[in-house]
Amino acid sequence: MLSSIHLNGTLLDIIEFSGGEVQIVVPEKEHIINFNKDNNITAHIKCNSGFIALAQLKSILDYNVKSSIILTMPYVPYGRYDRRMKELDSQSLKVFSEMLNALKFDAVIISDPHSYVTENTIDNCSINTQVDLLSRIGVSTFFEESFTGIVAPDLGSINKAEQVSKFFDLPLIRCLKTRDKTTGKLLSFEVLDQVQPNSVLLIADDICDGGGTFVGTAKALKEAGTSSVSLYTTHGIYSKGVDPLLTELTSISSYYSWVDDPRINFKIKY
Repeated sequence: MLSSIHLNGTLLDIIEFSGGEVQIVVPEKEHIINFNKDNNITAHIKCNSGFIALAQLKSILDYNVKSSIILTMPYVPYGRYDRRMKELDSQSLKVFSEMLNALKFDAVIISDPHSYVTENTIDNCSINTQVDLLSRIGVSTFFEESFTGIVAPDLGSINKAEQVSKFFDLPLIRCLKTRDKTTGKLLSFEVLDQVQPNSVLLIADDICDGGGTFVGTAKALKEAGTSSVSLYTTHGIYSKGVDPLLTELTSISSYYSWVDDPRINFKIKY
């Protein structure tokens, strides 16, 4: 799973050596470094070696330029591990943020972080919210369906989903999931608000990884009378592929997709 890093719009090569070390390559003859104005890095970090490559690029720029260096990093690694889960545990997001902060970027721009903890641990951080990103894509052409409601799949997503429902000017339907705290296994799903018969609903959330929450939520909504349930997330990892999602969901969309699959409607390939 390779990371990709752009400098001022140019994709840089990342070389991996036989021992596992990486080295980022900035071509000298292409003159992509701005020596007298801001340098903009866009980093799609998918693995730990991608962060090392990012740190190497920052070192190169620090040595060569005096202007501001701005990092756009839409997905924040370890953003879901934002607290200690047990006594002998690291707060992984804090560890990652401390390493990122040590690079001393003049600005760090992230997209729809999993929780408020992320923005509070990263220095010079600003956020593109889910609504900010939706306003950029032209929703009338991005989505094929005409929705009648927005769904928050669990209690933790209600505040974000409420903002999306206001953006679409549609009612919010809240759902609840229960999980085994020991194993992490999803146990049950419940629809908390009334669902209109034959409604066409859109689940809105920040990340789709395996997608079990969304499949279970869609099934519960259909049992409550919904005719169609689709999914939109800012970050689509899709670690288990698309097929399990489409057993219950009519369509799946993301602003950023880690998977290039024609069944996924997405804006940017991560």
